[in-house]
Amino acid sequence: MRTLEVTPNKQYILSGYCDQKMRMISTLSWKEVYSFNHGIEDLDDNNSSADVNIYVESETKEDGPLYEAVSKPFKLPRLAPNQISQVQADTDLPRVGVSKIRISPDSTFAASVNE
Repeated sequence: MRTLEVTPNKQYILSGYCDQKMRMISTLSWKEVYSFNHGIEDLDDNNSSADVNIYVESETKEDGPLYEAVSKPFKLPRLAPNQISQVQADTDLPRVGVSKIRISPDSTFAASVNE
């Protein structure tokens, strides 16, 4: 496990793992209710996916940053299994995996970063 976050309403625990998955666990049943795999397998010839949307911060306004969707097709970097299992020289942590999870204040949305 690389990261752990609890929703503000305390109903779910979201955890990020080195296997590039984010898992949601219910605090009522202590069972996994959802799992999101960042390691997308169904990419087309352009290394893109219909299920993925990428947003970039284009400029900062007085109200906060402005985000725009990147037009498709876009090319996603893809890691080979041997790259995923590599270990950093100075630590025992793999170089990839879900490293950050942020949850909206109303516990409706979650965002995660996969390295």
